[in-house]
Formats: sequence, C-alpha cells, structure tokens
Amino acid sequence: MNKRTVKEILGDSPPIDKQKQSKKPNTESVLKATQAKHKTMKGRFESSVEINVPIQNQFSLLNNDVTSQSAVEISANSINSKKKIPPITIVGATNFSKASAIVSKIAGDKYTLKYMSVGMKIQLNNLNHYNTIKSQLISDGIEFHSHDVNPTKVEHFILSGISKTKIDDLSSELKSNGFETMNVSEIDIKKPRFDNEGLYRVSLKGPVHLKSLNQVRLNHTVVQWKRAVKHNKITQCRKCQQFGHGIRNCYIKYKCSKCSLEHDSSACTSTNTKCINCNGPHMATSLECPNRKSFIEMRQKLSSKNNIKKTNNPQSVPRLDSAVMFPKLPSSLSYPNNDRANNSNWSFGNPLFKTNQAPPNKKSESDLFSIDEIKTIFSDVFISLQKCNSKEDQLILIFATAAKYIYG
Repeated sequence: MNKRTVKEILGDSPPIDKQKQSKKPNTESVLKATQAKHKTMKGRFESSVEINVPIQNQFSLLNNDVTSQSAVEISANSINSKKKIPPITIVGATNFSKASAIVSKIAGDKYTLKYMSVGMKIQLNNLNHYNTIKSQLISDGIEFHSHDVNPTKVEHFILSGISKTKIDDLSSELKSNGFETMNVSEIDIKKPRFDNEGLYRVSLKGPVHLKSLNQVRLNHTVVQWKRAVKHNKITQCRKCQQFGHGIRNCYIKYKCSKCSLEHDSSACTSTNTKCINCNGPHMATSLECPNRKSFIEMRQKLSSKNNIKKTNNPQSVPRLDSAVMFPKLPSSLSYPNNDRANNSNWSFGNPLFKTNQAPPNKKSESDLFSIDEIKTIFSDVFISLQKCNSKEDQLILIFATAAKYIYG
C-alpha cells in the first residue's frame, strides 16, 4: 500500500502558526467581548418580554373613599362577626344595677338582659364591648362569670402515685416537661395507700397523649395518669363550685368544696362538711347533690325542647308516617279481578300458595325484596336513626320501618 504524505492528507491547508497556538488570550479583551454579548442579549430580552411588577395593592383604589381608621373598624367588625361572643352572668342582686349602668354606658342599646335564678345574663353583639365591659367589671370588683371567646381544647387527667405537694410546684414541674396546665386541684382520698399520698385533677391544654404523660417523672417519681371521667357531662367551677362554667372565666369569690367557706378548697382544714349549693352534709362535688341532679334535669329538658323544635321544623326529616320518607314499594304480583281479596283459601296468610298446593322447594323471586328496594330501605333507616335521641327510639324506629314495608 502506498503511503500518503502529510502534504497530501492536509492538501492546501495553510501551515499551523506555532506562535499563535502558543499565544495566550488577552484577559481584558475577553472581558470586553463578554460584556458586549451580555448587553446585546439583555436588549433583546427587554424588547421581547414585558415585566410588570405590582407595586400597589389591587384594592388600593378604595383608599380614596375609605379612611384608614374606617378600614380598621371594618376589619374588626368582620372578625367579631365570626367569633361567637359568650354571655356575661352577673351574680348577686346587689350588683345588678351597677352592672347594668356599666353595660348601657359602654354598649349603648346593643345588648340584651335576661334575669335567671343564677343571676343576670348579659348578651352582647360586639367583641370590643365584651372585652371593655369585662375589664370594667373586674376593676369594680363585681362578681361574674363567662366563657372563652375562642375555646381551647382542654383535657382532664387524674394524677396519682405522688406525695402531697404544692399546686404551684406541681404546675411548674409539668411546665418544665412541656405541658401547659390550665387548672390543678387536689382530690380528697378516703383510704390513702401510703402516708402523705396526693391525688390531683390536672387540666392540660390539649391535645395531650396519655402515652407522653406516662413518660413524665415528677421529682424523679414514677407517677400514674389516667383520663378523668366526666360524670353526666356537666361543668362545675372549681373556684365557686357553681355549675355551668369553668374556673378560667370565673370572677367570683372562692368557695370551699368541703366546708363552703370563702377559701381555696386545697387550703381547707375544717372537719365539717357542707355543700355550698344545697347546704347538705356532703361535698359540693358529690354526685348525690340534689342541685346537681336538678341542673342535669334542666339541661336534659332544654335539650329535648331543642330536639322537638328540630323535629317540627318543616325542613327536617319527615316523620315515620310520612309517604316521602317511606314510599310504598311497587308490588311485583298482579291479581286480576282482585282474586287475592276474594279468595279465602290462603294458607297461613301466605299470598303465594293455596291450601291445595304444595309449597315449592325454592322461594320465588316475588318472596324477596329486590336490590334497589333493599337499598331504599337501608337508606331510609340510616337517615332516620341519626335523628333519634335514645336507643329505645332507635329500636322503635327499626320495628316501625319493618312493619311499614312489610304490611304497609
């Protein structure tokens, strides 16, 4: 094979300049070329793309008609409308006239009063009025109670397995472990397991997991926690011992749950037991207190009245005898000339077989509800069961529904 020369391969290409190849590029010239190229690309980009950066609020035109102060009032009113304002209950007849004067001076005519056995209830329509009146009542020393505007979830526990300690020390120890205490109160023990045993009811800001509580060591002591069972689902204040509100919004003087005197229950040293609510020989927290039972009955009556109002509401679910809720199912059997009504030879009330006919081995399709009929029945029963108030009502509803569809 003939070997090709370098000249033949390269052809007429010019020779390589070794000086140019080894010469390094000028840094200044490269920088100028890069800047010129960047300027050219920037001009092209700005000419083809329009950038709009909003520098004002899209509702800024409203500022010409509405002042900043009125805008603040509008936003405050919108917030107030979303929050449910709780009532303020004034206790003690001597405080009624003084409290009424404070309310009328601050709220004008935007409030309502209602006299009750527990005191005078004031209902306001404005959150600012509520906060102002509440502060004024506190500064004037007028006894009252209310509720949280934005209720926080509070979970109640029973703490055992610990010796008696001060409430403040126990709250500080729980806080150091990452738990925020809403209320801590001591519970009397009839038969203590060891000397100086303490039992406490602790209300913590939720949510709180019982597993995390069981890992807490108070003063290096292994303690036991369990959730407090709320009897009859009513609230009793641990400060004044009255029913229907909690201690966080109570501005009434302390009443001992044991002796009914004006001091904290945890500091009681009396040997006498007297209920502040009924003057009976038992503690104010006793489940056998007649005033507690009366309060529960009153709540149940109010609940039943509200349920009756909902039932009588034309927009509520129809009654059991309503053809809208329980329509008649289409019959799959036809009886020409009313043969079923005129024929008396039916056996055991069964409309499918006569006395001279033997029943078949298998049931016919007319004996059973269709799938669509079953869906209708269960749907009606499920909707109606949600409106019942007790298990007895639910059972009556189920039997009534069965009778409606079988015999109706």
